[in-house]
Amino acid sequence: MRALGKSLLACLLAAGIAAAEGTDPPVVPSAEEQFTDWGRVTHTVPLASNEGAWDGTWFYVSRDRRMALWIKTENGVPQVKLHYQSLGSTEGFETDWDGNASYEVNTLKGTFSLGLKKREANLIEGHWDWQLAAGKGNRIEIGDFRMYRTGDGRYLALKFDDLRRHVRGSLEREYGGPVSLTFIKVSKRLALWDELPF
Repeated sequence: MRALGKSLLACLLAAGIAAAEGTDPPVVPSAEEQFTDWGRVTHTVPLASNEGAWDGTWFYVSRDRRMALWIKTENGVPQVKLHYQSLGSTEGFETDWDGNASYEVNTLKGTFSLGLKKREANLIEGHWDWQLAAGKGNRIEIGDFRMYRTGDGRYLALKFDDLRRHVRGSLEREYGGPVSLTFIKVSKRLALWDELPF
């Protein structure tokens, strides 16, 4: 009787897990594995999809930052605007429709550029260039990226093969590697930053 109860419990748990897995976004990942100075890194990247459309508001949130992408199509070419807000400091900015921003945080001067190169119906490519200068110190983050929709078209992958970060202060450090951020489409319209579900 006890074995039957355990077997029934195992079946119910498996059914519950399968049902929960069915609610995940339909993103089929591919794993990329690299060896770095810090050991082996496995990087899971969502696969590209031609489903959905660029136009609308996309957001990303992590424990360190919040970001929004607004995308609109003009004359068949996607235009991109990005808003960034740090959760660990007052650093934040919003780009123009060309993906460029200049800003100040405390007394530091920052610049940011998406460096948009290729803008097509299913792929956007560019060069991420983010710099913050502080006297003799600075922080530079650079890397080429690909942006594409994934899953059912309501997810957007921002993928860097190698995003490099150079920090110079009392110590000088440089590190980097593959990075992939997945944004979620929150609206087909260009929603306000204050409307986003952070």
